[in-house]
Amino acid sequence: MYKAVIFDMDGTIVDTERVWGAATCKLLEEKRIPCTPELLQLIRTHIQGLDVVNSCRVIKEITGMTDDVKTLCEEKEALAHGLYEAGITYLEGFVEFHNKLRERGIKTAIATNARSLTIHLTQNALNIRHFFGEHVYGLDDVAGKGKPNPDIYLLAASKINVNPQLCVVVEDSAHGIAAGQAAGMFCIGINSSGNKAQTQHADLMIDGYADINIDMLFESLDKDMKGH
Repeated sequence: MYKAVIFDMDGTIVDTERVWGAATCKLLEEKRIPCTPELLQLIRTHIQGLDVVNSCRVIKEITGMTDDVKTLCEEKEALAHGLYEAGITYLEGFVEFHNKLRERGIKTAIATNARSLTIHLTQNALNIRHFFGEHVYGLDDVAGKGKPNPDIYLLAASKINVNPQLCVVVEDSAHGIAAGQAAGMFCIGINSSGNKAQTQHADLMIDGYADINIDMLFESLDKDMKGH
């Protein structure tokens, strides 16, 4: 029987795509690179689900920026964090979905590629620990070894004391889905970005939380598990 659901954070439970997209655009403009819709979409496609260091490395490669990756990371994070104060929100349907999990006694946790400061700002804005308590794990908890490596999901499973094979992952990116599957977990891909290519390799694809009937989902998963 599946006993836990582990969530990614940005783009999965928290609607921050707009914030990070705006930060990328501002970064480009500060480097005197026109932020065209085509360039922004190209960058977004390649960095979705990556940690900030690897995403900045990709931005540098695509645009030919001469700045070092560390400097780009610091600048991009500062731009994004400044926008957090303007307000971020939970993804539609998440709160209701989590409440239903709680009613079933399903454990939950966050496993995100975000660093500690981003998690802190998200906590300040939305009080994510109301839902997850101490079980919010980020890039700094796995010494920077982010997705698509499975480490962050394996850590979260160990912290909530659940076998990884009894965990369900909810993710919005190809890198995150790869990480969850590498950890041996069933992966639900939520198409919050409107780009189904990001979630095409998930075990189950949804457009939003309203698509999930929790009772039917867990009954189906448990039957599949018993069948194997």
